Amino acid sequence: MPSWLSHKEKLLKDNIEFSLCAIYKNEEKNLETFLNRHIDLFDEFVMVDTGSTDRSNEIVESFGISRHFFQWVNDFSKARNFSLTKATKPFVIVLDMDEQVLEEDVRRLKTIIRESGKDVYSLPQINFTDAREDLSWKSIETLPRAFHSAAKGYIPSPLFRVFRNFKGVCFHGIIHELVGESVNRLKLTSKVTDIPIYHHGWIDTGRTEEEKNRKKIAYRDMIQKAWEADPSPKMAFYYIKSLEDPGEKIKLAYRMSKQYPEVKQFWEILAQNAADLGQWTRALSYTEKGLTLHPGNTSLLATSARCLNETAQPQKALDMVEGLLKKDTGNPVYWFEKFRALVMLNRTGEARELEQKLETMLK
Repeated sequence: MPSWLSHKEKLLKDNIEFSLCAIYKNEEKNLETFLNRHIDLFDEFVMVDTGSTDRSNEIVESFGISRHFFQWVNDFSKARNFSLTKATKPFVIVLDMDEQVLEEDVRRLKTIIRESGKDVYSLPQINFTDAREDLSWKSIETLPRAFHSAAKGYIPSPLFRVFRNFKGVCFHGIIHELVGESVNRLKLTSKVTDIPIYHHGWIDTGRTEEEKNRKKIAYRDMIQKAWEADPSPKMAFYYIKSLEDPGEKIKLAYRMSKQYPEVKQFWEILAQNAADLGQWTRALSYTEKGLTLHPGNTSLLATSARCLNETAQPQKALDMVEGLLKKDTGNPVYWFEKFRALVMLNRTGEARELEQKLETMLK
């Protein structure tokens, strides 16, 4: 426990009470559902409006919650950090309007905190999506708990979202904001948990195509400005990901891979986008270069298996996906490449059985 922890905080260290900190703007479509889901689960609600012009503030006040206002300055971290200054409970949990935690998981979380005594907790964000082309995508059937969703699957992403209400813990980054930098600086102790945060925002069923496009363009513009302000590999990666044209992604990722060959994400982008363009030999070259620097990288191995199948090398592809499946049986991309390899190897019976498995995973 940090030496600067006050006497009062020491007395409160076993008192598992939460301040839920959230920022919002024009979220009338989600706010009522969000608050109904969580109103009985947490001890304090710090709701920060960043400039709503719809009914959002009216909805917050209808729950008896006092709202705060923060003038939006195109910086998510500044808004988040303002919300942290208003939290008074011993622990903070940070959620967005399109996220959800379940009552039984909050109970489990309190038990984990009480037993471990750590300062910061990583929770897997379960991003519901049908983006099967993403190599991190998993079938919804692999969730430990059955969960209703409009999507057939999800992409997991571990995040520090729960932490002791210590002075000094803060978010960094104009966008894709995280607390990890301050956690490391303060030398806080942490624990990885299996407490899920269910994220519905990627499904985006409540928006029209025009609204989705406006949101996408605004997001890309914000990422570009963030990269200009912080020309780091991390921000370059976020900007490249926001681009739509595979050729543009390859061009920029190639440049960045020359500057930062140790960043695996640039090699992944190069290989995946070359493969998406049907440039199989070029993609294989990127996977080979990337794997020499990052041996065992699952994304590069999966892209390599795809390219090997496309270039009529099914046995090599099969050997590769068999290794991947030993580590992750929930990824349909691996099973699909195995199916393709089996078909090309004329192992018809095995291929037929696997086809049925794929249909179950993707139904």
